[in-house]
Amino acid sequence: MTAANTLGEYLRARRELVDPKEVGLRVAGVRRTPGLRREEVATLAGISADYYLRLEQGRDRHPSGQVLEALAHAGAIIPVTVDGLPERAYLGVERLDDLEHIRSGAAHERTTLLSPFDSLIWDRLRARQLFGHEVVFEAYVVPEKRRYGYYSLAILHRGQIVGRLDPKMDRATQQLLIRGVYLEPDVAVETALLDGLSETLRDLARFLGATSVTVERSEPAPLATKIRPLLKASSAKSSRKRARVSATMTSGA
Repeated sequence: MTAANTLGEYLRARRELVDPKEVGLRVAGVRRTPGLRREEVATLAGISADYYLRLEQGRDRHPSGQVLEALAHAGAIIPVTVDGLPERAYLGVERLDDLEHIRSGAAHERTTLLSPFDSLIWDRLRARQLFGHEVVFEAYVVPEKRRYGYYSLAILHRGQIVGRLDPKMDRATQQLLIRGVYLEPDVAVETALLDGLSETLRDLARFLGATSVTVERSEPAPLATKIRPLLKASSAKSSRKRARVSATMTSGA
């Protein structure tokens, strides 16, 4: 989904999965479209078909709370309360299993990187409310005035945003440069974070076609010192694997 029309894309995908009989609609004749028609969702929600069409097409991207409640009444979305958010939020029906998984006490183990335009944080106010994180996009800031870099990525670790980093791909040397890693003041440099971040950086390097990852600096400084050996060991292992593959191909020729 694009950040610009998340609701519209979701509504379209959701209505195509709903059997009209599930919501009490009588079906007569052959239906050419799967699931519900737009006008049927509009009727269930108590809004005009034209307005619902604008929502799906992204021509109206800021529906009122009343409209969202109507869509929830129609079964298109589910109202939820989120700690840290003063207003009501809404959940996609297909994410109920994920919600129950979280409620069961399951831990968030994953570490990943988020662009400033990721749907989780592109709303800056919500990012502050949920994570205490200030989204920074400095592509249009002159280099000498940048704090975190041209296109810094937020670090999401075990359900919390713990910092950000400034990546740069050097195509000439096939090297992924991390010009800076900046942790939030209250975040400790622990083994779990080092392991998760090093694995994420290796994944990013593979995606970009880089053969190595170099962390130039960090705040606090010990993070760079501790993560470099992990990345170096991984780079050496990958080099040995490529050498074995090359040797096998040569001998086969």
